[in-house]
Amino acid sequence: MEQWFKYIGVFAVAFGLAFAYFYFQPKTDCDELIKQTIQKYDHTIDSLRYSNKLIQDSISIKQDSINLLTTNIEKRNQSLDSLKQAYEDKISDIPNWSTNELTEYFTNRYSE
Repeated sequence: MEQWFKYIGVFAVAFGLAFAYFYFQPKTDCDELIKQTIQKYDHTIDSLRYSNKLIQDSISIKQDSINLLTTNIEKRNQSLDSLKQAYEDKISDIPNWSTNELTEYFTNRYSE
C-alpha cells in the first residue's frame, strides 16, 4: 500500500507542477496580437499606395513627354510633306520651263 502512496504522491506533484506552469504562464492577448497585425498590414498597404502613386505620377509624366514628342513628329512630318509637295510641283513643271529657266535651275542645283 505504501507503494501506491508513492505513485499517488509523484502523480500529485507532477500534476501540481503542470497546473502551476499553465496557470501562471503569461496570458497572450489575442486582441492585441490582432491589432498589431492589422497595424502592420495597414502600414504595408499605405506604403504600397504611396509607391503606386509615385509610379502613376511617373507614368503620367512619361505619357506627357510621349504626347509632346508625337506632336513634334507630326509637325515635322507635315513640314516634310509640304517640302515634298513643293518639290514635286517644281519637278512636274520642268517640261514647261524655258531654256534659260532650265539652265538657271541646273546651275543653281549643281553649283553647290
